[in-house]
Amino acid sequence: MSYPQHAKLNRIALGLSLSCLLMLGACGGGGTENQSGNMTLAASASEVVVGASASPITLTATGQAGTVSWTLTGPGSLSATTGSSVQYTPPATVAADESVTISASVNGGSPAQLVIKLHPSAIALLAGNIGGLGDLDGQAAAARFMQPEAVAVDAAGNIYIGDDVSHTLRKISAAGVVSTLAGTSGQWGDTDGTGPAARFSYFSQLAADADGNVYLADKEVIRKITPQGVVSTLAGKLGEKGDADGTGAEARFASPTGLAVDAAGNVYVSDSDKYTIRKITRGGVVSTLAGQSGVKGSNDGTGPAARFESPASLALDKQGNLFVEDRDTIRKISAAGAVSTVANAIGSGGQLLPPKLAIDADGNFYLTDYERNVIRRISPAGAISIFAGADQAGSADGALAVARFNRPRGLASDATGNLYVADSVNGLLRKISPQGQVSTVAGLAGIRGSVDGNGATASFNEQHGLTSDTAGNLYVADTANSVIRKISPTGTVTTVAGQAGQTGTADGQGTAARFNRPNDLAIDAAGNLYIADTDNYTIRKITPSGMVSTFAGQAGQHEVLDGKGSAAGFDKPYGIGIDPAGNLYVADTDFIKIDSHFSATIRKITPDAVVSTVAGTRWEKGSADGIGSQARFMEPRGMVSDAAGNIYIADSHNATIRKLSPSGVVSTLAGQARGIGGGIVGSSDGTGTQAQFNKPTGLTIDAAGNLYVADSGNNLIRKVTQAGVVTTVAGNKKRGTVLGALPGSLDNPTNIRFLGGQRFAVTSGNAILTLTLP
Repeated sequence: MSYPQHAKLNRIALGLSLSCLLMLGACGGGGTENQSGNMTLAASASEVVVGASASPITLTATGQAGTVSWTLTGPGSLSATTGSSVQYTPPATVAADESVTISASVNGGSPAQLVIKLHPSAIALLAGNIGGLGDLDGQAAAARFMQPEAVAVDAAGNIYIGDDVSHTLRKISAAGVVSTLAGTSGQWGDTDGTGPAARFSYFSQLAADADGNVYLADKEVIRKITPQGVVSTLAGKLGEKGDADGTGAEARFASPTGLAVDAAGNVYVSDSDKYTIRKITRGGVVSTLAGQSGVKGSNDGTGPAARFESPASLALDKQGNLFVEDRDTIRKISAAGAVSTVANAIGSGGQLLPPKLAIDADGNFYLTDYERNVIRRISPAGAISIFAGADQAGSADGALAVARFNRPRGLASDATGNLYVADSVNGLLRKISPQGQVSTVAGLAGIRGSVDGNGATASFNEQHGLTSDTAGNLYVADTANSVIRKISPTGTVTTVAGQAGQTGTADGQGTAARFNRPNDLAIDAAGNLYIADTDNYTIRKITPSGMVSTFAGQAGQHEVLDGKGSAAGFDKPYGIGIDPAGNLYVADTDFIKIDSHFSATIRKITPDAVVSTVAGTRWEKGSADGIGSQARFMEPRGMVSDAAGNIYIADSHNATIRKLSPSGVVSTLAGQARGIGGGIVGSSDGTGTQAQFNKPTGLTIDAAGNLYVADSGNNLIRKVTQAGVVTTVAGNKKRGTVLGALPGSLDNPTNIRFLGGQRFAVTSGNAILTLTLP
């Protein structure tokens, strides 16, 4: 991030040019005459981004004699129809760019006219793609999933998905509309209730009955969800594991994993840790169908004489026979509890997670292979083959051998022979037709890569840092690719320095240089870029000609050392900003997970590469305000400077926005921390400590000195005034990118850059977006 001096100059020039254009337009290129003599119109703005906070435009008429009459052609309203000055109030919304014409005349004479351009407040794609993970409801590809884990299909063709990371039960109607049937995204728990009031912990396998009720095993209980979203506990008791049979809460389970429901509404459960198969009637009566509690083995037999190794996924055939995946075998269980082994060495024994099982009308078994990204098929004769996918992660649709999956988990079949796959890491629900075609039913794959190109043809991989030059070009720290990218104002992406996929420390020209997970960047008045090269522990410099050098720190030296150039050392430089004098400021932070040990300091680098520590103390975490080393931080990230040289810091783990004055005084501008325990996480707007954030990571500043925060954990963009008043300006707290009118939706925005006027660039998932505010 950097202080936007060039943006201020651009706005001054823009304002002058707009004034000239307004005068020319009003005067017909040289003045408009009417019967009352020359009249000149002027407006306080020639274009406006519409929205609730859009300011009225003041129009004045000068040089006239007589009463001025005003008329408006287009949406919006005028404050008056006569007078030397009126105000034009834009409409609340417009669907696309459009113009209005405002005319003024005296005593019915020839009018003078002004044209005001209206722009929608909106989110648009600049480069990259908007697919990926999330929790958005919507039609098919507009929906997003966090990690679809389990899937079931009911008789009406509705599909149910256990979205494991978001802890919600999602429903896809036969028309492809995705909704959240129960649970609230991000809220973990075990509470029964209706719709969003319910809470879930885990989804292993789902099953649906003929009435559209859905069943799931969650912790040590079996839960039921009605078509209306009412969640109740069918059997078992939370917090009490065991193996007791009985009715409802009298029964106990240890580790219920697989589920299936027969035509009569009986629910079958594999209790993995007890090596048994349980049966629950519609009335909630639990009995043990096969296996003996606590006794492990592989013997076939009837009822308690049978043994299981680790019974997991369940499936029923059209005759009502139950099948269980049991550690590299498939076992068959008759209605009377007779157990036989129908397939051995199915390829699941060494998998980290047990496969999910489905069966078709012809008796073919299908299993997910989580580690090899394929769907396996076992014929009735026992022949094992790869049915769909290949040992290569991807998201491609198409013929069976062409299609790709990424950690497939849930599996279910419908009455017409379609297979449905919960493609977990891709965040997709996939369909395999009887004709052998793989398609995506819901969700949109996020495409990561390093492709240069225009707009949506380009790709990024964990892009974080953003800055811009005086020509309007954006520069991106493409972190996982270890390269620096450039985006032209028209959206053309090129690689400025580094080679995608090749980490290193080499200095050199352009792509001959190497980086190691660069996270942020700033630009000085001369157009030099400075890079926080995080995993090299250095600050790099790129000249306008593309020459890369190491400006401060020494590659591989992981230590906080003050000094000049290579004599200095850094922990892990993440954020970087620049003040009006050309001094760099670095958020130098490290975190050791073993003991939750944070190191967080703010470093200053002068234009001649002298590094000093201006705030914080290494390995001392906290949230204390104070002077210099008295202050404490927890995972500071984004940084930006105002015109007075104050540095603002997104103190991510403290969930606060901090201010560092030129004299070294650290204060908290907004948000509330809790000492060494991290911040009070939330999304409330308010003033100062009344406001809440969740992992604020990126910062920028506009011409008026307002801060804008990429509040990544909330999927929001927040505005913070100099008085500490926090408001939400974009996003709806859901994760996933939605383009168009505000508030829109964002996907883990990690950085934001002011572009001038009311325009910003924002990272969102795998994309760079433009955000236009009213």
